[in-house]
Amino acid sequence: MRKVFLATLLAIGTIAFAQEKKMKHNDLTLEQKTELRVKQMTLDLDLDKSQQEKMKTLLLEQENNKAQFKAERISKKEGDVKPSKEEMYKKRSQMLDQQIEFKGKMKNILNKEQMAKWEKMQSERKKHLKDRRMQHREMK
Repeated sequence: MRKVFLATLLAIGTIAFAQEKKMKHNDLTLEQKTELRVKQMTLDLDLDKSQQEKMKTLLLEQENNKAQFKAERISKKEGDVKPSKEEMYKKRSQMLDQQIEFKGKMKNILNKEQMAKWEKMQSERKKHLKDRRMQHREMK
């Protein structure tokens, strides 16, 4: 009995330490997140220095928008305020407008080959996220 208890305690302790070592994406600043995204895009799309600087500005703007949206969502969630259908429509419309604007700016920064590759990466990412959501729903 004592050995089983010690083995269980050891397993729980090992799992707890392993989980603490994972780096949380939320621990990074907006600038750090942006820098990592630009570096990854440079590797994926072979960006030149000029494109990197433009992307850094564009992605930092996008990260700021995401942070602002998240802060609004959290504050409303803490207040137990459910958005009305009209508010949900406006917020969704605003997000789609931002996506359209972002894509237009991306077209100005990237060449045709890079843009095609970026769009392919985005569609694969959306498919992957959709698959993960479906798996999560199946688990419930």
